[in-house]
Amino acid sequence: MTEVIERHRLQAENTEKQGQSSSEMQSGASTYAKLSKEIGEKTLNLRQMEGEELEGLSFEELIKLERQVEKGRTRIRQIKGENLRKVISSLKGKEALLVHQNARLKEQMNGMSREHASLLKLCTSSESMNNNRRAVEPPLRDSVVSDASLRLGL
Repeated sequence: MTEVIERHRLQAENTEKQGQSSSEMQSGASTYAKLSKEIGEKTLNLRQMEGEELEGLSFEELIKLERQVEKGRTRIRQIKGENLRKVISSLKGKEALLVHQNARLKEQMNGMSREHASLLKLCTSSESMNNNRRAVEPPLRDSVVSDASLRLGL
């Protein structure tokens, strides 16, 4: 007898679980139907915002859609302006850095030019000194020619 009661209890539990799973399935199916309907509505709304499938809309719906599109355009322009301001600000910062670097390089070039000029003066003064010394010293040309002749065996 206890076996019969135990089987009856297990049967009742299984039936209860099956009832719950079928109600869960029905709930899932209704959720799926709701989501499918919502996706269809959103897709139609998107097409209408793109200017498609407008034939069935009333005058008021067209005005509402136009306002939505205009709000979107305004927001897009706003964000575009913000992005442009950020880019301009960044470029101005880079410009300032390049102007600073350019000024520093000009200073270096001016310093190098001054050094170059002073070296050039030194070189010209030493050349003039060498030229003066050559003018004072007797020419060694004949002795160099005779040395060359002796080496060549002439």
